[in-house]
Amino acid sequence: MLEEQEREQAAATSDVDEALPKILCALIHEVLPEEATLARESPQERGPKWRETWQERGLILHHSYVGAAVALHRQDPRLISAEQVAEVSRRAVDNFDAARWSDEKWGKRWESAEDALRVDLAQADKVVAAAELPTLLRLRSRKSLFEELACESSHNLGAFKHYMTEELAPDASNMV
Repeated sequence: MLEEQEREQAAATSDVDEALPKILCALIHEVLPEEATLARESPQERGPKWRETWQERGLILHHSYVGAAVALHRQDPRLISAEQVAEVSRRAVDNFDAARWSDEKWGKRWESAEDALRVDLAQADKVVAAAELPTLLRLRSRKSLFEELACESSHNLGAFKHYMTEELAPDASNMV
C-alpha cells in the first residue's frame, strides 16, 4: 500500500513538473562596474570560471545586445541563429553610430562603450564566420566616424552650392 501511494505521488509530481514552463536561461545586462555589482562572491572571486559556471546554469551576463545574442546562440543555436546574430550586430553598429553622432556631449565616455561593443562584435564575428556568412562591418572609432561624416557633409555642401549656382542660376542667354 505504501509503495502504491509513493508511485501515485511520484506520478502526480511528474505531471506538475511537465506542466510548468521551463526557463532555458536568464539574461542580465551588466551596467555597473564589476566591483559595484551585487553578488555573494567578492569581485576577486568572480573570474572567467565563475561566469562560465553561471552560464552553464543558464544565467547569461552580457554588456550589449550583441553579447546577449552571441551568448544565446552559444547556449542553443535554435534560440537565435547565426543570421540573427549578424542582424543584431549590424543594427547595433548602426544604432551606436547614430547615437554617437547625435549626442557628442558624452565625450570620452563613448570610449568604454565602444570597447565593450567591440569585444561583443568580435565574438559575433566568430559566430558569423563559423556559419560562413559575410563578415560583419567593423565599428568605427568615434574620431573616424566624425571625420567621415564631416567629409560627407563637406561634399554634400559643395554639391548643394554647385546645384544652387549652376543649375538654378538664370541662364544668361535667356536674359534680355
